[in-house]
Amino acid sequence: MTNSSNRFSLSNNLGNPVSLILALVAPVVSAIALAACSSSNSSLGTPGAFSEANQPISQNIQVVQTLDNSCFGCHSSATTLPWNAKLAPSYIFGAGDARHTLNFSDWNSYDAARKRAAMAEIAKVVEDGSMPPWDFRVLHPSGALSSDQRQVVLDWASSAGGK
Repeated sequence: MTNSSNRFSLSNNLGNPVSLILALVAPVVSAIALAACSSSNSSLGTPGAFSEANQPISQNIQVVQTLDNSCFGCHSSATTLPWNAKLAPSYIFGAGDARHTLNFSDWNSYDAARKRAAMAEIAKVVEDGSMPPWDFRVLHPSGALSSDQRQVVLDWASSAGGK
């Protein structure tokens, strides 16, 4: 009996490897999740800092802040997305294509015709609600556009010259 109770006691002391891993990893994951959720900075970077010659994309700070928070994560070369937003399949598989299609980091190097075409496409995807993508919004809820933000972007996108 002693032998079997020693074996039982020994296995309890060593613990299940899965339990041991969970015990070590769970506090770290919890701390990271708490830090990501408690961040008071909803901006993805410095508004307007993504243009080639440090010229803002728009003179309207609401436009710049909205694009910064909801678009620059996939449509600029410089971004600081929260870690959880980078888990969205549309980000994982589409950010490179998104930057190729429209990269706000290169906005000031676009000629007038390319800006007009980009702004027409921006208006279309904001109007139909396909941007930002639903899975990105789920993992980055502050990236979703409110009706006011949607209107600000639509007004900007329909303006001449994008200012």
